Amino acid sequence: MMDFNSTKITRIAATLCKTMGVDPPALNEGVIDELYGYIMASTGAEKIDRIIMFNPDAIGQWTYDKYYDKFEPVRKYAPFEIELLSVNPPKTPVCFGSMYTGASPEVHGIVKYKKPVIKIDSIFDAMIRAGKKPCIVAVKESSMSKIFNRRDMDYYLEEYDSSVVARTLELIKQDKHDFICVYNQEFDDVMHRSHPNSYAAQKALDHYASSFELIGKQVEESWRCHNTLLGFATDHGTHREWYLLGQHGKNIPVDMNIKHLYGVLARTGKPKPPSPEEENNDNADLTKREQRKAEKDAKKEAKSKAKEESESEVRLSARELRHQEKEALKEERKEAKLKAKENAKKEKEKAAKKGKNSSSKKTANSKSKNTKSTKSAAKKTNAKDKKTSSKKTASAAKKTTAAKKTAASKSPAKKSASTGKSSTANKKTTKSASSSKKK
Repeated sequence: MMDFNSTKITRIAATLCKTMGVDPPALNEGVIDELYGYIMASTGAEKIDRIIMFNPDAIGQWTYDKYYDKFEPVRKYAPFEIELLSVNPPKTPVCFGSMYTGASPEVHGIVKYKKPVIKIDSIFDAMIRAGKKPCIVAVKESSMSKIFNRRDMDYYLEEYDSSVVARTLELIKQDKHDFICVYNQEFDDVMHRSHPNSYAAQKALDHYASSFELIGKQVEESWRCHNTLLGFATDHGTHREWYLLGQHGKNIPVDMNIKHLYGVLARTGKPKPPSPEEENNDNADLTKREQRKAEKDAKKEAKSKAKEESESEVRLSARELRHQEKEALKEERKEAKLKAKENAKKEKEKAAKKGKNSSSKKTANSKSKNTKSTKSAAKKTNAKDKKTSSKKTASAAKKTTAAKKTAASKSPAKKSASTGKSSTANKKTTKSASSSKKK
Protein backbone atom coordinates (compact mmCIF):
# COMPACT_ATOMS: atom_id res chain seq x y z
CA MET A 1 0.00 0.00 0.00
CA MET A 2 1.44 3.36 -1.05
CA ASP A 3 1.72 6.07 1.63
CA PHE A 4 1.10 9.76 1.07
CA ASN A 5 4.18 11.95 0.44
CA SER A 6 4.87 14.67 3.01
CA THR A 7 6.31 17.66 1.11
CA LYS A 8 3.52 19.77 -0.39
CA ILE A 9 3.56 21.49 -3.78
CA THR A 10 2.53 24.70 -1.99
CA ARG A 11 6.25 25.14 -1.15
CA ILE A 12 7.39 25.30 -4.79
CA ALA A 13 6.63 29.01 -5.37
CA ALA A 14 8.68 30.30 -2.44
CA THR A 15 11.59 28.00 -3.36
CA LEU A 16 11.72 29.26 -6.94
CA CYS A 17 11.54 32.88 -5.79
CA LYS A 18 14.34 32.37 -3.30
CA THR A 19 16.66 30.97 -5.98
CA MET A 20 16.20 34.23 -7.93
CA GLY A 21 16.46 36.52 -4.90
CA VAL A 22 12.80 37.55 -5.23
CA ASP A 23 10.39 38.02 -2.33
CA PRO A 24 7.91 35.11 -2.45
CA PRO A 25 4.10 35.39 -2.77
CA ALA A 26 2.48 36.77 0.36
CA LEU A 27 0.55 33.60 1.35
CA ASN A 28 3.23 30.98 0.62
CA GLU A 29 3.78 27.97 2.89
CA GLY A 30 7.60 27.99 2.95
CA VAL A 31 10.69 26.77 1.09
CA ILE A 32 11.83 23.23 0.23
CA ASP A 33 15.31 23.35 1.74
CA GLU A 34 16.49 20.18 0.00
CA LEU A 35 15.66 21.57 -3.45
CA TYR A 36 17.09 25.00 -2.66
CA GLY A 37 20.34 23.41 -1.45
CA TYR A 38 20.69 21.39 -4.65
CA ILE A 39 20.19 24.51 -6.81
CA MET A 40 22.70 26.60 -4.90
CA ALA A 41 25.27 23.80 -5.03
CA SER A 42 24.80 23.55 -8.81
CA THR A 43 25.44 27.29 -9.39
CA GLY A 44 28.25 27.72 -6.89
CA ALA A 45 25.91 29.70 -4.59
CA GLU A 46 25.01 32.11 -7.37
CA LYS A 47 21.46 33.17 -7.93
CA ILE A 48 19.36 31.80 -10.75
CA ASP A 49 18.50 34.39 -13.39
CA ARG A 50 16.38 32.25 -15.75
CA ILE A 51 13.72 29.66 -14.91
CA ILE A 52 11.77 27.42 -17.28
CA MET A 53 9.01 25.40 -15.62
CA PHE A 54 7.73 22.69 -17.94
CA ASN A 55 4.32 21.58 -16.60
CA PRO A 56 3.20 18.24 -18.09
CA ASP A 57 -0.31 17.38 -16.94
CA ALA A 58 -1.21 14.28 -14.86
CA ILE A 59 2.02 12.30 -14.38
CA GLY A 60 1.63 10.53 -11.05
CA GLN A 61 4.59 9.14 -9.13
CA TRP A 62 3.48 5.58 -9.91
CA THR A 63 3.42 6.43 -13.64
CA TYR A 64 6.92 7.89 -13.49
CA ASP A 65 8.24 4.84 -11.60
CA LYS A 66 6.51 2.34 -13.91
CA TYR A 67 7.75 4.01 -17.10
CA TYR A 68 11.07 5.17 -15.66
CA ASP A 69 13.06 4.55 -18.85
CA LYS A 70 10.79 6.83 -20.86
CA PHE A 71 11.97 9.81 -18.78
CA GLU A 72 15.68 9.37 -19.51
CA PRO A 73 15.69 12.45 -21.82
CA VAL A 74 14.22 14.46 -18.93
CA ARG A 75 16.84 13.29 -16.41
CA LYS A 76 19.55 14.35 -18.85
CA TYR A 77 18.70 18.00 -18.08
CA ALA A 78 16.87 17.60 -14.75
CA PRO A 79 18.48 14.84 -12.68
CA PHE A 80 17.29 15.95 -9.23
CA GLU A 81 14.12 14.06 -8.22
CA ILE A 82 11.87 15.09 -5.34
CA GLU A 83 8.70 13.41 -4.10
CA LEU A 84 5.82 15.81 -3.51
CA LEU A 85 2.22 15.77 -2.36
CA SER A 86 -0.43 17.46 -4.48
CA VAL A 87 -3.48 19.25 -3.06
CA ASN A 88 -7.01 17.95 -2.63
CA PRO A 89 -8.93 17.72 -4.87
CA PRO A 90 -6.18 16.77 -7.34
CA LYS A 91 -7.61 18.68 -10.30
CA THR A 92 -5.50 20.73 -12.72
CA PRO A 93 -6.63 24.31 -11.86
CA VAL A 94 -6.63 23.52 -8.15
CA CYS A 95 -3.10 22.08 -8.23
CA PHE A 96 -1.42 24.70 -10.41
CA GLY A 97 -3.20 27.39 -8.40
CA SER A 98 -1.49 26.07 -5.26
CA MET A 99 1.86 25.45 -6.97
CA TYR A 100 2.21 29.04 -8.19
CA THR A 101 0.63 30.91 -5.27
CA GLY A 102 2.13 28.80 -2.49
CA ALA A 103 -1.33 28.64 -0.88
CA SER A 104 -3.89 25.91 -0.25
CA PRO A 105 -7.03 25.69 -2.42
CA GLU A 106 -9.21 27.21 0.31
CA VAL A 107 -6.94 30.27 0.30
CA HIS A 108 -6.50 30.87 -3.44
CA GLY A 109 -10.19 30.11 -4.06
CA ILE A 110 -10.26 27.23 -6.58
CA VAL A 111 -11.59 24.15 -4.79
CA LYS A 112 -12.98 22.20 -7.78
CA TYR A 113 -12.55 21.96 -11.54
CA LYS A 114 -13.23 25.57 -12.47
CA LYS A 115 -11.03 28.18 -14.14
CA PRO A 116 -11.58 31.56 -12.52
CA VAL A 117 -8.81 34.14 -12.34
CA ILE A 118 -6.87 33.80 -9.07
CA LYS A 119 -6.79 37.15 -7.30
CA ILE A 120 -4.32 36.48 -4.48
CA ASP A 121 -0.57 37.06 -4.77
CA SER A 122 1.25 34.61 -7.06
CA ILE A 123 4.77 33.88 -8.26
CA PHE A 124 3.99 35.91 -11.39
CA ASP A 125 3.08 38.95 -9.29
CA ALA A 126 6.26 38.47 -7.23
CA MET A 127 8.40 38.36 -10.38
CA ILE A 128 6.75 41.50 -11.79
CA ARG A 129 7.34 43.38 -8.52
CA ALA A 130 11.01 42.40 -8.64
CA GLY A 131 11.39 43.78 -12.17
CA LYS A 132 11.45 40.36 -13.77
CA LYS A 133 9.58 39.47 -16.94
CA PRO A 134 7.42 36.33 -16.64
CA CYS A 135 5.24 34.70 -19.31
CA ILE A 136 2.92 31.73 -19.75
CA VAL A 137 2.91 29.51 -22.85
CA ALA A 138 -0.09 27.20 -22.81
CA VAL A 139 -2.77 25.45 -24.82
CA LYS A 140 -5.83 27.61 -25.53
CA GLU A 141 -8.70 27.22 -23.05
CA SER A 142 -6.53 25.21 -20.66
CA SER A 143 -6.42 25.96 -16.94
CA MET A 144 -3.01 27.62 -17.18
CA SER A 145 -4.28 29.86 -19.98
CA LYS A 146 -6.93 31.35 -17.65
CA ILE A 147 -6.31 31.17 -13.90
CA PHE A 148 -3.36 33.62 -13.88
CA ASN A 149 -4.74 36.14 -16.37
CA ARG A 150 -4.99 39.91 -15.84
CA ARG A 151 -1.31 40.36 -14.93
CA ASP A 152 1.11 42.74 -16.63
CA MET A 153 2.88 39.92 -18.44
CA ASP A 154 2.93 38.04 -21.76
CA TYR A 155 0.58 35.16 -22.59
CA TYR A 156 1.20 32.87 -25.56
CA LEU A 157 -1.82 30.65 -26.18
CA GLU A 158 -1.37 27.97 -28.81
CA GLU A 159 -3.51 25.27 -30.47
CA TYR A 160 -1.84 22.27 -28.84
CA ASP A 161 1.31 20.92 -27.18
CA SER A 162 3.62 20.90 -30.21
CA SER A 163 2.82 24.56 -30.95
CA VAL A 164 3.43 25.41 -27.29
CA VAL A 165 6.87 23.79 -27.43
CA ALA A 166 7.73 25.51 -30.72
CA ARG A 167 6.76 28.89 -29.22
CA THR A 168 8.90 28.16 -26.15
CA LEU A 169 11.96 27.46 -28.31
CA GLU A 170 11.46 30.80 -30.06
CA LEU A 171 11.18 32.63 -26.72
CA ILE A 172 14.41 31.01 -25.49
CA LYS A 173 16.18 32.21 -28.61
CA GLN A 174 14.80 35.72 -28.14
CA ASP A 175 15.93 35.72 -24.48
CA LYS A 176 13.45 38.37 -23.37
CA HIS A 177 11.81 36.59 -20.41
CA ASP A 178 13.21 35.66 -17.02
CA PHE A 179 10.53 33.15 -16.04
CA ILE A 180 8.78 30.97 -18.64
CA CYS A 181 5.94 28.69 -17.62
CA VAL A 182 5.20 26.00 -20.24
CA TYR A 183 2.06 23.84 -20.05
CA ASN A 184 1.37 20.59 -21.99
CA GLN A 185 -1.73 18.39 -21.67
CA GLU A 186 -1.63 15.44 -24.13
CA PHE A 187 -1.22 12.65 -21.55
CA ASP A 188 -4.17 13.92 -19.50
CA ASP A 189 -6.37 14.14 -22.61
CA VAL A 190 -5.47 10.65 -23.84
CA MET A 191 -5.67 9.10 -20.39
CA HIS A 192 -9.25 10.31 -19.93
CA ARG A 193 -10.24 8.83 -23.30
CA SER A 194 -8.52 5.49 -22.61
CA HIS A 195 -6.50 4.79 -19.44
CA PRO A 196 -3.08 5.71 -18.01
CA ASN A 197 -1.39 2.55 -19.35
CA SER A 198 -2.81 2.63 -22.86
CA TYR A 199 -0.55 2.72 -25.91
CA ALA A 200 -1.67 6.26 -26.75
CA ALA A 201 -0.98 7.39 -23.18
CA GLN A 202 2.55 5.95 -23.32
CA LYS A 203 3.12 7.80 -26.59
CA ALA A 204 2.03 11.01 -24.87
CA LEU A 205 4.65 10.39 -22.16
CA ASP A 206 7.27 10.04 -24.91
CA HIS A 207 6.14 13.38 -26.34
CA TYR A 208 6.48 15.04 -22.92
CA ALA A 209 10.02 13.71 -22.53
CA SER A 210 11.16 14.65 -26.06
CA SER A 211 9.65 18.14 -25.72
CA PHE A 212 11.54 18.75 -22.48
CA GLU A 213 14.74 17.51 -24.13
CA LEU A 214 14.28 20.01 -26.99
CA ILE A 215 13.87 22.83 -24.46
CA GLY A 216 17.01 21.72 -22.61
CA LYS A 217 19.02 21.68 -25.83
CA GLN A 218 17.80 25.14 -26.78
CA VAL A 219 18.75 26.50 -23.36
CA GLU A 220 22.21 24.99 -23.74
CA GLU A 221 22.64 26.78 -27.05
CA SER A 222 21.00 30.13 -26.31
CA TRP A 223 21.36 30.75 -22.56
CA ARG A 224 25.03 30.03 -21.87
CA CYS A 225 25.36 33.37 -20.17
CA HIS A 226 22.61 32.55 -17.65
CA ASN A 227 22.18 30.34 -14.64
CA THR A 228 19.07 28.51 -15.73
CA LEU A 229 16.81 26.33 -13.61
CA LEU A 230 14.83 23.73 -15.57
CA GLY A 231 11.83 22.14 -13.89
CA PHE A 232 9.78 19.15 -15.02
CA ALA A 233 6.86 19.81 -12.68
CA THR A 234 3.55 17.95 -12.98
CA ASP A 235 0.37 18.75 -11.02
CA HIS A 236 -1.27 15.45 -9.94
CA GLY A 237 -1.47 11.72 -10.58
CA THR A 238 -4.10 9.43 -12.08
CA HIS A 239 -5.95 6.18 -11.52
CA ARG A 240 -8.15 3.84 -13.51
CA GLU A 241 -11.83 3.86 -12.58
CA TRP A 242 -14.11 0.79 -12.37
CA TYR A 243 -15.49 1.68 -15.80
CA LEU A 244 -11.89 1.29 -17.08
CA LEU A 245 -11.20 4.90 -18.16
CA GLY A 246 -8.47 7.05 -16.61
CA GLN A 247 -9.47 9.59 -13.98
CA HIS A 248 -8.16 11.76 -11.14
CA GLY A 249 -9.63 13.86 -8.37
CA LYS A 250 -9.65 11.54 -5.35
CA ASN A 251 -7.69 11.91 -2.13
CA ILE A 252 -5.74 8.69 -2.72
CA PRO A 253 -1.95 8.20 -3.09
CA VAL A 254 -2.04 7.38 -6.83
CA ASP A 255 -3.77 10.73 -7.47
CA MET A 256 -1.92 12.79 -4.84
CA ASN A 257 1.70 11.56 -5.00
CA ILE A 258 3.89 13.09 -7.72
CA LYS A 259 7.57 13.52 -8.58
CA HIS A 260 9.24 16.70 -9.80
CA LEU A 261 12.58 16.73 -11.60
CA TYR A 262 14.91 19.77 -11.51
CA GLY A 263 18.20 20.61 -13.13
CA VAL A 264 20.55 23.59 -13.39
CA LEU A 265 22.40 24.66 -16.50
CA ALA A 266 25.08 26.90 -14.98
CA ARG A 267 26.55 29.90 -16.69
CA THR A 268 29.38 28.95 -19.07
CA GLY A 269 30.13 32.43 -20.51
CA LYS A 270 28.81 34.40 -23.43
CA PRO A 271 27.19 32.64 -26.32
CA LYS A 272 29.64 31.53 -28.98
CA PRO A 273 30.11 34.07 -31.77
CA PRO A 274 29.05 32.53 -35.05
CA SER A 275 31.82 31.36 -37.40
CA PRO A 276 31.90 32.52 -41.05
CA GLU A 277 30.51 29.19 -42.10
CA GLU A 278 27.71 29.50 -39.51
CA GLU A 279 27.01 33.06 -40.71
CA ASN A 280 26.83 31.82 -44.30
CA ASN A 281 24.60 29.03 -43.12
CA ASP A 282 22.50 31.54 -41.24
CA ASN A 283 22.24 33.70 -44.37
CA ALA A 284 21.33 30.63 -46.40
CA ASP A 285 18.83 29.72 -43.74
CA LEU A 286 17.38 33.21 -43.97
CA THR A 287 16.98 32.96 -47.74
CA LYS A 288 15.45 29.52 -47.30
CA ARG A 289 13.16 30.88 -44.64
CA GLU A 290 12.14 33.72 -46.92
CA GLN A 291 11.48 31.26 -49.72
CA ARG A 292 9.49 29.03 -47.38
CA LYS A 293 7.61 32.06 -46.13
CA ALA A 294 6.81 33.13 -49.69
CA GLU A 295 5.67 29.59 -50.47
CA LYS A 296 3.53 29.54 -47.34
CA ASP A 297 2.03 32.91 -48.23
CA ALA A 298 1.26 31.67 -51.75
CA LYS A 299 -0.29 28.54 -50.31
CA LYS A 300 -2.32 30.63 -47.90
CA GLU A 301 -3.56 32.85 -50.71
CA ALA A 302 -4.44 29.80 -52.79
CA LYS A 303 -6.22 28.29 -49.83
CA SER A 304 -8.10 31.50 -49.15
CA LYS A 305 -9.16 31.73 -52.79
CA ALA A 306 -10.19 28.11 -52.81
CA LYS A 307 -12.04 28.73 -49.58
CA GLU A 308 -13.86 31.71 -51.05
CA GLU A 309 -14.77 29.71 -54.14
CA SER A 310 -15.95 26.77 -52.07
CA GLU A 311 -17.92 29.13 -49.84
CA SER A 312 -19.56 30.72 -52.88
CA GLU A 313 -20.33 27.25 -54.21
CA VAL A 314 -21.68 26.32 -50.83
CA ARG A 315 -23.84 29.44 -50.85
CA LEU A 316 -25.16 28.60 -54.33
CA SER A 317 -25.76 25.01 -53.37
CA ALA A 318 -27.45 26.22 -50.22
CA ARG A 319 -29.74 28.44 -52.28
CA GLU A 320 -30.50 25.57 -54.62
CA LEU A 321 -31.19 23.34 -51.66
CA ARG A 322 -33.52 25.93 -50.15
CA HIS A 323 -35.30 26.27 -53.50
CA GLN A 324 -35.62 22.52 -53.81
CA GLU A 325 -36.87 22.30 -50.27
CA LYS A 326 -39.49 24.97 -50.97
CA GLU A 327 -40.63 23.16 -54.11
CA ALA A 328 -40.77 19.88 -52.24
CA LEU A 329 -42.83 21.53 -49.51
CA LYS A 330 -45.22 22.94 -52.09
CA GLU A 331 -45.67 19.54 -53.70
CA GLU A 332 -46.19 17.95 -50.31
CA ARG A 333 -48.82 20.53 -49.45
CA LYS A 334 -50.59 19.97 -52.78
CA GLU A 335 -50.57 16.24 -52.26
CA ALA A 336 -51.84 16.72 -48.73
CA LYS A 337 -54.69 18.93 -50.01
CA LEU A 338 -55.63 16.40 -52.70
CA LYS A 339 -55.57 13.60 -50.18
CA ALA A 340 -57.71 15.66 -47.82
CA LYS A 341 -60.25 16.29 -50.61
CA GLU A 342 -60.34 12.63 -51.57
CA ASN A 343 -60.79 11.65 -47.93
CA ALA A 344 -63.62 14.20 -47.58
CA LYS A 345 -65.35 12.77 -50.67
CA LYS A 346 -64.99 9.25 -49.39
CA GLU A 347 -66.38 10.26 -46.04
CA LYS A 348 -69.36 11.98 -47.72
CA GLU A 349 -70.06 8.88 -49.83
CA LYS A 350 -69.87 6.71 -46.77
CA ALA A 351 -72.22 9.04 -44.92
CA ALA A 352 -74.68 8.99 -47.88
CA LYS A 353 -74.59 5.19 -48.00
CA LYS A 354 -75.14 5.03 -44.29
CA GLY A 355 -78.15 7.43 -44.66
CA LYS A 356 -79.72 5.30 -47.41
CA ASN A 357 -79.27 2.13 -45.43
CA SER A 358 -80.78 3.68 -42.34
CA SER A 359 -83.80 5.06 -44.33
CA SER A 360 -84.43 1.68 -45.97
CA LYS A 361 -84.26 0.04 -42.58
CA LYS A 362 -86.68 2.62 -41.23
CA THR A 363 -89.15 2.06 -44.11
CA ALA A 364 -88.94 -1.70 -43.64
CA ASN A 365 -89.53 -1.31 -39.94
CA SER A 366 -92.45 1.04 -40.59
CA LYS A 367 -93.93 -1.43 -43.12
CA SER A 368 -93.64 -4.29 -40.69
CA LYS A 369 -95.23 -2.13 -38.02
CA ASN A 370 -98.06 -1.19 -40.44
CA THR A 371 -98.69 -4.82 -41.37
CA LYS A 372 -98.76 -5.76 -37.74
CA SER A 373 -101.16 -2.90 -36.97
CA THR A 374 -103.40 -3.81 -39.93
CA LYS A 375 -103.48 -7.43 -38.83
CA SER A 376 -104.39 -6.46 -35.28
CA ALA A 377 -107.01 -4.04 -36.61
CA ALA A 378 -108.46 -6.79 -38.83
CA LYS A 379 -108.58 -9.12 -35.88
CA LYS A 380 -110.32 -6.49 -33.83
CA THR A 381 -112.85 -5.78 -36.64
CA ASN A 382 -113.52 -9.52 -37.10
CA ALA A 383 -114.16 -9.88 -33.38
CA LYS A 384 -116.45 -6.88 -33.44
CA ASP A 385 -118.26 -8.23 -36.49
CA LYS A 386 -118.73 -11.57 -34.79
CA LYS A 387 -120.08 -9.88 -31.69
CA THR A 388 -122.45 -7.66 -33.72
CA SER A 389 -123.64 -10.62 -35.82
CA SER A 390 -124.29 -12.70 -32.71
CA LYS A 391 -126.17 -9.83 -31.20
CA LYS A 392 -128.16 -9.37 -34.40
CA THR A 393 -129.05 -13.06 -34.57
CA ALA A 394 -130.15 -13.02 -30.92
CA SER A 395 -132.30 -9.93 -31.48
CA ALA A 396 -133.76 -11.48 -34.64
CA ALA A 397 -134.64 -14.61 -32.72
CA LYS A 398 -136.32 -12.54 -30.05
CA LYS A 399 -138.26 -10.66 -32.70
CA THR A 400 -139.48 -13.87 -34.33
CA THR A 401 -140.65 -15.26 -31.02
CA ALA A 402 -142.42 -11.99 -30.29
CA ALA A 403 -144.01 -12.04 -33.72
CA LYS A 404 -145.25 -15.54 -33.17
CA LYS A 405 -146.80 -14.54 -29.89
CA THR A 406 -148.64 -11.61 -31.45
CA ALA A 407 -149.86 -13.78 -34.24
CA ALA A 408 -151.20 -16.28 -31.78
CA SER A 409 -153.03 -13.67 -29.79
CA LYS A 410 -154.75 -12.35 -32.93
CA SER A 411 -156.56 -15.68 -33.84
CA PRO A 412 -158.97 -16.32 -30.82
CA ALA A 413 -161.18 -18.85 -32.53
CA LYS A 414 -158.43 -21.04 -33.38
CA LYS A 415 -157.13 -20.60 -29.91
CA SER A 416 -160.34 -21.72 -28.24
CA ALA A 417 -160.61 -24.70 -30.45
CA SER A 418 -157.16 -25.58 -29.93
CA THR A 419 -157.17 -24.81 -26.26
CA GLY A 420 -159.12 -27.86 -25.41
CA LYS A 421 -156.85 -29.93 -27.45
CA SER A 422 -153.91 -28.33 -26.09
CA SER A 423 -155.01 -28.66 -22.54
CA THR A 424 -155.67 -32.31 -22.96
CA ALA A 425 -152.41 -32.63 -24.71
CA ASN A 426 -150.70 -30.71 -21.98
CA LYS A 427 -152.18 -32.92 -19.37
CA LYS A 428 -150.99 -35.97 -21.21
CA THR A 429 -147.56 -34.55 -21.54
CA THR A 430 -147.40 -33.65 -17.86
CA LYS A 431 -148.46 -37.11 -16.91
CA SER A 432 -145.93 -38.66 -19.20
CA ALA A 433 -143.27 -36.34 -17.84
CA SER A 434 -144.11 -37.19 -14.26
CA SER A 435 -144.12 -40.85 -15.01
CA SER A 436 -140.82 -40.60 -16.70
CA LYS A 437 -139.43 -38.76 -13.66
CA LYS A 438 -140.69 -41.50 -11.39
CA LYS A 439 -139.06 -44.07 -13.57
